[in-house]
Amino acid sequence: MITFTILLIFIALGFLIPHALEIFIPKNAKQITIFRDHEQKYPYYFSPQKPVHWFDFQGLINTFRRVSLSSDILSVIDKREVQANFGKDNFNEIFDKRSHPDEYWLDFIADTGDGFDTTTSVFYHLTRSHFSKNLGVNLKPGDALVIGGDLVYPDGSDKNYGDRFKGPIRFIFPSKSRESAPYLLAVPGNHDWYDGLTAFYRMMAQQNIIGNYKTIQNRSYFAYHLGFNHHLFGLDNQLKGDLDLPQMEYFKKYIENLCKIGSTHHIILLVAEPYWYAFEAKDFKKRRQRMDSIDYFVKVMRTVINNNKAYDTEVEFDIVITGDIHHYSHYELRSPNHKTDVKHYIASGGGGAFGHVTGFLKEEIILPKLGNSTTEYIPYDLKKRYPSKEVSDKFIGYNLLFFIKNYKFTSLILFFSLIAIYIHSFTDNIAIEIISIFMVPAILTLTVVQVANPEPSDLERRHNKILYASLFIVCSVVSSIFHLNLFDTDFILPDCNPKFGLFIIQWVIPALIQAFLMGVYFYLSYRFYGLHVTEISSGKIQEGYRNFIKFKITKDEITLYVFGIKEQYQWLNLIKKNNPKDLQKQMSEETTFDENGHDTFLKKHFNNYKDNLKLIETIKIKHHETTSPTQQS
Repeated sequence: MITFTILLIFIALGFLIPHALEIFIPKNAKQITIFRDHEQKYPYYFSPQKPVHWFDFQGLINTFRRVSLSSDILSVIDKREVQANFGKDNFNEIFDKRSHPDEYWLDFIADTGDGFDTTTSVFYHLTRSHFSKNLGVNLKPGDALVIGGDLVYPDGSDKNYGDRFKGPIRFIFPSKSRESAPYLLAVPGNHDWYDGLTAFYRMMAQQNIIGNYKTIQNRSYFAYHLGFNHHLFGLDNQLKGDLDLPQMEYFKKYIENLCKIGSTHHIILLVAEPYWYAFEAKDFKKRRQRMDSIDYFVKVMRTVINNNKAYDTEVEFDIVITGDIHHYSHYELRSPNHKTDVKHYIASGGGGAFGHVTGFLKEEIILPKLGNSTTEYIPYDLKKRYPSKEVSDKFIGYNLLFFIKNYKFTSLILFFSLIAIYIHSFTDNIAIEIISIFMVPAILTLTVVQVANPEPSDLERRHNKILYASLFIVCSVVSSIFHLNLFDTDFILPDCNPKFGLFIIQWVIPALIQAFLMGVYFYLSYRFYGLHVTEISSGKIQEGYRNFIKFKITKDEITLYVFGIKEQYQWLNLIKKNNPKDLQKQMSEETTFDENGHDTFLKKHFNNYKDNLKLIETIKIKHHETTSPTQQS
């Protein structure tokens, strides 16, 4: 029994010591030196980072504090409201500098700036000047890159933007020419909002050069003409899903200008989150749902159009696209007869952050006809998801090993369990003893309540109450059994110092069981109720199955080429073995391929180079009316 007691001590120390060392002796990532520019004249220093682990102590505390602070900031002072005084936009700017007269190429990613390996892997493929003929399509570099939110993790700060966003871009795609540089546009995600957008403004709204990209926007939202009567609208409706008045006036003015031109115009609408995932038709107009903000936006824009009927202008919202959820999904309008309805809802958040599961996605969703004065619902069918449901479902089982995969979280529970058993062992106050028994169960329950959907449906609310109560009760039973010594002491502790051995067992075993139950809770909540999608996904960081999109826009159609990257490349290991500046120089040269169509740089440095990049879907949206490339005044 003494051996068993010693084993428990070592298990506890195995969880606690590494975590304690990281808290008291922070391990900083090694700084590397690269160059900002293609000619390697101007150095840039940054520290490549590993992925954020969301269930360690710093991650949990930072998330709780930032979410609370950002909500308070938004309720007291909304920085979007002062943007009306910012610089005047040239709505034609990105179209005027297109590389090809008869088409416009636009790249899209979202949710980047996390681990160096995944972020750099995505940017490498996205920024290549040539693509393998094995992909079966003729691709061209984008004239602009649009990022659909969450440029950096875990929160927006100058250091995080430098290490997790600017560093990978400059390493992969150094500046060549300011005049010919593609444009970089972005809307902020919730992680960009956590400092009130201060760092986001400094990076995106000051006409900076980041790698070989040039920022041009003056606000956290934008509208640009893409040519051939196509337009890109980027909304900033993060956190609470609302739209401020100056932002609405900005887009109303843009639509008024379109009305003066006439003809039919096609809009690609970029929003903060895939609100259509959680939309409940039976609750429409009865409770707040974030899909309401898109409906409100479209309704206001169509009101502007109706007030300018004399110009004979039509506006079609062909695509609503977003990031936020770190996978790819595509819902398509079942009947193309609804001319003024959104044809495609796309979530593409595979820019580098941990991968979300896809098994919860419905094969059919019912959404409102946007901007309609009466309630009318339209079916959309799931056309593609990446990774597939079969692949995705393989990852959820890892949550049964949650307490091992997230050992820092387990060490945190061990710490609180130690405090609880210490209090229980050295007090005669019954009230304090009861508090010590329920302390860890309360902490676990508070954690899952904090990360739950803030705007649940009535059914989700009922399920949540049952699940919260179940977690608290089960953990409380475990805690009570060990704290109150409700077991055969002679059987468990024969021939051992009763006080010492009992203290260790009361401390370690309930903590490990409760940390295990946390993973079981997430598994069961997702498996049977479809809840805690983010937690089931981030419990084990899944770094493969990234994605990005290339848009090709012509006068007759919009074509979307959706690419998947099955595995990340081990860039951190590569820069440990090679001089980063030498690697940067190799990558800045023209992309070449071997006789089998494989990228020669990837072939030289990585084992998983074969067929790692695949075209997973092609979407073509043909227009009934041929439009001329009318420029907006």
